[in-house]
Amino acid sequence: MQKAKENLNLEFRTRLQEELARRMCVNERYSVRAFANYLAVDSSTLSQILSGKRLLSDSKMKEICEKIGIVTPGEARVGSSDYNLLELDSFAVISDWCHFAILDLTLLKSFKSDSSWIARKLSIQPFEASRAIERLKRLGMLIEKKGRLVKSQDFYTNYSEGVTSAALKEYQRQVIKKALQAVDNCPQERKDITSMTIAANSKRLQEAKEKIKHFRRELCAFLEEGGGDSVYHLGLQLYPVTDIEN
Repeated sequence: MQKAKENLNLEFRTRLQEELARRMCVNERYSVRAFANYLAVDSSTLSQILSGKRLLSDSKMKEICEKIGIVTPGEARVGSSDYNLLELDSFAVISDWCHFAILDLTLLKSFKSDSSWIARKLSIQPFEASRAIERLKRLGMLIEKKGRLVKSQDFYTNYSEGVTSAALKEYQRQVIKKALQAVDNCPQERKDITSMTIAANSKRLQEAKEKIKHFRRELCAFLEEGGGDSVYHLGLQLYPVTDIEN
Protein backbone atom coordinates (compact mmCIF):
# COMPACT_ATOMS: atom_id res chain seq x y z
CA MET A 1 0.00 0.00 0.00
CA GLN A 2 2.81 2.39 0.96
CA LYS A 3 4.71 1.48 -2.22
CA ALA A 4 1.66 2.25 -4.37
CA LYS A 5 1.30 5.64 -2.66
CA GLU A 6 4.98 6.41 -3.28
CA ASN A 7 4.59 5.50 -6.96
CA LEU A 8 1.58 7.81 -7.31
CA ASN A 9 3.51 10.63 -5.66
CA LEU A 10 6.46 9.97 -7.97
CA GLU A 11 4.27 10.19 -11.07
CA PHE A 12 2.54 13.28 -9.68
CA ARG A 13 5.88 14.93 -8.92
CA THR A 14 7.14 14.17 -12.42
CA ARG A 15 4.05 15.71 -14.03
CA LEU A 16 4.25 18.75 -11.73
CA GLN A 17 7.91 19.23 -12.63
CA GLU A 18 7.08 18.98 -16.33
CA GLU A 19 4.35 21.61 -15.99
CA LEU A 20 6.67 23.99 -14.14
CA ALA A 21 9.40 23.43 -16.75
CA ARG A 22 6.89 24.14 -19.54
CA ARG A 23 5.85 27.43 -17.92
CA MET A 24 9.47 28.45 -17.40
CA CYS A 25 10.20 27.67 -21.04
CA VAL A 26 7.36 29.96 -22.16
CA ASN A 27 8.39 32.70 -19.70
CA GLU A 28 12.05 32.69 -18.62
CA ARG A 29 11.19 34.89 -15.63
CA TYR A 30 8.66 32.39 -14.28
CA SER A 31 9.78 30.94 -10.94
CA VAL A 32 8.96 28.29 -8.35
CA ARG A 33 7.55 31.11 -6.18
CA ALA A 34 5.20 32.21 -8.98
CA PHE A 35 4.05 28.60 -9.46
CA ALA A 36 3.48 28.26 -5.71
CA ASN A 37 1.39 31.44 -5.68
CA TYR A 38 -0.70 30.09 -8.56
CA LEU A 39 -1.26 26.80 -6.72
CA ALA A 40 -1.99 28.64 -3.45
CA VAL A 41 0.71 26.75 -1.54
CA ASP A 42 3.78 27.93 0.32
CA SER A 43 6.88 28.11 -1.91
CA SER A 44 8.96 26.08 0.56
CA THR A 45 6.24 23.41 0.60
CA LEU A 46 6.25 23.28 -3.21
CA SER A 47 10.05 22.98 -3.21
CA GLN A 48 9.76 19.98 -0.87
CA ILE A 49 7.14 18.40 -3.13
CA LEU A 50 9.28 18.94 -6.25
CA SER A 51 12.35 17.45 -4.55
CA GLY A 52 10.40 14.42 -3.25
CA LYS A 53 10.84 15.33 0.39
CA ARG A 54 7.11 15.68 0.96
CA LEU A 55 4.25 13.35 -0.01
CA LEU A 56 0.71 14.54 -0.62
CA SER A 57 -2.65 12.90 -0.01
CA ASP A 58 -4.60 11.62 -3.01
CA SER A 59 -7.18 14.37 -2.59
CA LYS A 60 -4.53 17.13 -2.55
CA MET A 61 -2.83 15.69 -5.63
CA LYS A 62 -6.17 15.59 -7.45
CA GLU A 63 -6.92 19.19 -6.43
CA ILE A 64 -3.60 20.45 -7.82
CA CYS A 65 -3.90 18.38 -11.02
CA GLU A 66 -7.36 19.79 -11.70
CA LYS A 67 -6.10 23.33 -11.13
CA ILE A 68 -3.32 23.06 -13.73
CA GLY A 69 -5.19 20.75 -16.08
CA ILE A 70 -3.03 17.62 -15.99
CA VAL A 71 -4.04 13.97 -15.62
CA THR A 72 -4.34 12.82 -12.02
CA PRO A 73 -1.90 9.95 -11.27
CA GLY A 74 -3.63 6.58 -11.05
CA GLU A 75 -6.67 7.55 -13.12
CA ALA A 76 -7.69 5.38 -16.07
CA ARG A 77 -5.00 5.25 -18.75
CA VAL A 78 -3.72 2.62 -21.14
CA GLY A 79 -0.90 0.61 -19.60
CA SER A 80 0.60 0.59 -16.12
CA SER A 81 1.72 3.62 -14.15
CA ASP A 82 5.35 2.49 -14.39
CA TYR A 83 5.10 2.11 -18.17
CA ASN A 84 3.54 5.56 -18.60
CA LEU A 85 6.25 7.08 -16.44
CA LEU A 86 9.01 5.42 -18.47
CA GLU A 87 7.43 6.73 -21.67
CA LEU A 88 7.60 10.26 -20.23
CA ASP A 89 11.17 9.62 -19.08
CA SER A 90 12.36 8.37 -22.47
CA PHE A 91 10.84 11.32 -24.34
CA ALA A 92 12.27 13.83 -21.85
CA VAL A 93 15.81 12.41 -21.95
CA ILE A 94 15.89 12.70 -25.73
CA SER A 95 14.32 16.16 -25.80
CA ASP A 96 15.98 17.96 -22.87
CA TRP A 97 19.65 18.99 -23.21
CA CYS A 98 20.46 18.83 -19.49
CA HIS A 99 20.21 15.01 -19.30
CA PHE A 100 23.18 14.38 -21.58
CA ALA A 101 25.03 17.28 -19.92
CA ILE A 102 24.59 15.63 -16.51
CA LEU A 103 25.82 12.28 -17.84
CA ASP A 104 29.04 13.92 -19.07
CA LEU A 105 29.31 16.08 -15.96
CA THR A 106 29.86 12.86 -13.97
CA LEU A 107 33.14 12.37 -15.87
CA LEU A 108 34.70 15.56 -14.51
CA LYS A 109 37.25 15.22 -11.71
CA SER A 110 35.48 17.99 -9.80
CA PHE A 111 32.04 16.32 -10.06
CA LYS A 112 29.82 16.26 -6.97
CA SER A 113 26.79 13.97 -6.69
CA ASP A 114 24.65 16.81 -5.41
CA SER A 115 21.68 18.26 -7.30
CA SER A 116 22.37 21.79 -6.03
CA TRP A 117 25.97 21.64 -7.29
CA ILE A 118 24.82 20.22 -10.63
CA ALA A 119 22.19 22.96 -10.93
CA ARG A 120 24.82 25.67 -10.33
CA LYS A 121 27.25 24.16 -12.84
CA LEU A 122 24.60 23.94 -15.58
CA SER A 123 22.74 27.16 -14.65
CA ILE A 124 19.45 25.34 -14.20
CA GLN A 125 16.93 25.22 -11.35
CA PRO A 126 17.60 22.72 -8.51
CA PHE A 127 14.27 20.99 -9.23
CA GLU A 128 15.35 20.52 -12.87
CA ALA A 129 18.58 18.86 -11.75
CA SER A 130 16.69 16.61 -9.30
CA ARG A 131 14.09 15.48 -11.83
CA ALA A 132 16.78 14.81 -14.46
CA ILE A 133 18.80 12.71 -12.00
CA GLU A 134 15.69 10.74 -10.95
CA ARG A 135 14.78 10.13 -14.58
CA LEU A 136 18.27 8.99 -15.61
CA LYS A 137 18.37 6.61 -12.64
CA ARG A 138 14.95 5.13 -13.49
CA LEU A 139 16.12 4.50 -17.05
CA GLY A 140 19.35 2.91 -15.81
CA MET A 141 21.52 5.51 -17.52
CA LEU A 142 22.82 6.84 -14.20
CA ILE A 143 23.73 4.59 -11.28
CA GLU A 144 25.19 5.03 -7.79
CA LYS A 145 28.55 3.51 -6.89
CA LYS A 146 29.86 4.06 -3.37
CA GLY A 147 27.66 7.13 -2.98
CA ARG A 148 28.76 8.67 -6.29
CA LEU A 149 26.62 9.07 -9.42
CA VAL A 150 28.21 7.54 -12.52
CA LYS A 151 27.18 6.82 -16.12
CA SER A 152 26.14 3.21 -16.52
CA GLN A 153 27.99 2.97 -19.85
CA ASP A 154 30.65 5.04 -21.61
CA PHE A 155 28.72 6.28 -24.62
CA TYR A 156 25.12 7.38 -25.17
CA THR A 157 23.59 9.02 -28.23
CA ASN A 158 20.14 10.23 -29.24
CA TYR A 159 21.12 10.14 -32.94
CA SER A 160 19.59 7.67 -35.38
CA GLU A 161 20.48 7.80 -39.08
CA GLY A 162 17.56 9.13 -41.12
CA VAL A 163 15.25 9.32 -38.08
CA THR A 164 13.65 12.44 -36.63
CA SER A 165 10.95 12.98 -34.03
CA ALA A 166 9.32 15.67 -31.95
CA ALA A 167 11.76 14.89 -29.11
CA LEU A 168 14.85 15.15 -31.31
CA LYS A 169 13.62 18.39 -32.87
CA GLU A 170 13.06 19.87 -29.41
CA TYR A 171 16.57 18.81 -28.36
CA GLN A 172 18.11 20.55 -31.37
CA ARG A 173 16.08 23.71 -30.68
CA GLN A 174 17.46 23.76 -27.14
CA VAL A 175 21.06 23.22 -28.28
CA ILE A 176 20.79 26.05 -30.82
CA LYS A 177 19.21 28.30 -28.16
CA LYS A 178 22.17 27.60 -25.85
CA ALA A 179 24.53 28.50 -28.69
CA LEU A 180 22.71 31.81 -29.19
CA GLN A 181 23.14 32.57 -25.47
CA ALA A 182 26.85 31.74 -25.74
CA VAL A 183 27.23 34.28 -28.57
CA ASP A 184 26.50 37.07 -26.06
CA ASN A 185 27.53 35.59 -22.72
CA CYS A 186 30.53 33.32 -23.25
CA PRO A 187 34.11 34.78 -23.35
CA GLN A 188 35.75 34.55 -26.77
CA GLU A 189 38.61 32.36 -25.50
CA ARG A 190 36.10 29.70 -24.38
CA LYS A 191 34.12 29.43 -27.62
CA ASP A 192 34.45 29.12 -31.38
CA ILE A 193 31.21 30.08 -33.11
CA THR A 194 31.75 30.50 -36.84
CA SER A 195 29.87 29.86 -40.05
CA MET A 196 30.38 29.76 -43.81
CA THR A 197 28.20 29.93 -46.89
CA ILE A 198 28.82 27.40 -49.65
CA ALA A 199 27.72 27.17 -53.28
CA ALA A 200 27.25 23.44 -52.81
CA ASN A 201 26.78 20.43 -55.04
CA SER A 202 23.79 18.86 -53.26
CA LYS A 203 24.52 15.47 -54.85
CA ARG A 204 27.50 15.23 -52.48
CA LEU A 205 25.43 15.97 -49.38
CA GLN A 206 25.37 12.39 -48.09
CA GLU A 207 29.14 12.16 -48.35
CA ALA A 208 29.42 15.52 -46.55
CA LYS A 209 27.23 14.21 -43.71
CA GLU A 210 29.52 11.19 -43.33
CA LYS A 211 32.55 13.51 -43.12
CA ILE A 212 30.79 15.58 -40.43
CA LYS A 213 29.98 12.42 -38.43
CA HIS A 214 33.61 11.28 -38.63
CA PHE A 215 34.83 14.74 -37.61
CA ARG A 216 32.46 14.87 -34.60
CA ARG A 217 33.69 11.55 -33.25
CA GLU A 218 37.34 12.34 -33.89
CA LEU A 219 37.07 15.73 -32.16
CA CYS A 220 35.20 14.17 -29.23
CA ALA A 221 37.99 11.63 -28.67
CA PHE A 222 40.62 14.40 -28.93
CA LEU A 223 38.91 16.68 -26.38
CA GLU A 224 38.23 13.88 -23.88
CA GLU A 225 41.90 12.87 -23.78
CA GLY A 226 43.55 13.62 -20.45
CA GLY A 227 40.31 13.98 -18.47
CA GLY A 228 37.63 16.66 -18.67
CA ASP A 229 37.17 19.82 -16.62
CA SER A 230 34.16 21.30 -18.46
CA VAL A 231 31.12 20.06 -20.41
CA TYR A 232 30.75 21.50 -23.93
CA HIS A 233 28.14 21.35 -26.69
CA LEU A 234 29.34 20.96 -30.27
CA GLY A 235 26.72 22.10 -32.76
CA LEU A 236 27.20 21.86 -36.50
CA GLN A 237 24.43 23.25 -38.69
CA LEU A 238 24.51 22.42 -42.41
CA TYR A 239 21.25 23.40 -44.13
CA PRO A 240 19.99 24.90 -47.41
CA VAL A 241 19.00 28.55 -47.78
CA THR A 242 17.82 28.15 -51.39
CA ASP A 243 15.04 26.02 -52.89
CA ILE A 244 13.77 25.10 -49.41
CA GLU A 245 10.22 24.66 -50.72
CA ASN A 246 11.48 21.76 -52.87
